[in-house]
Amino acid sequence: LAKYTRIRDFCREHGLDFHPAGTGIGHQIMMERGYAQPGWLVVASDSHANTYGAMGAL
Repeated sequence: LAKYTRIRDFCREHGLDFHPAGTGIGHQIMMERGYAQPGWLVVASDSHANTYGAMGAL
C-alpha cells in the first residue's frame, strides 16, 4: 500500500490524523473515535456519511 505513503507523510507534516488501510471502515471509524458528535457539522465524501445523523451530527 505504498500509495498511502504520500498521504501519511502529508498528515504527519500538517498534524492531521491518518488511519491507514486495515484500520477499519471509514464511516465507522468516524463515529467510534469521536470525529462525529451530536450537533457537529461533519463534511465527508463517503456515501455512508449519512449515518452520522444517527449520532445527531449534521
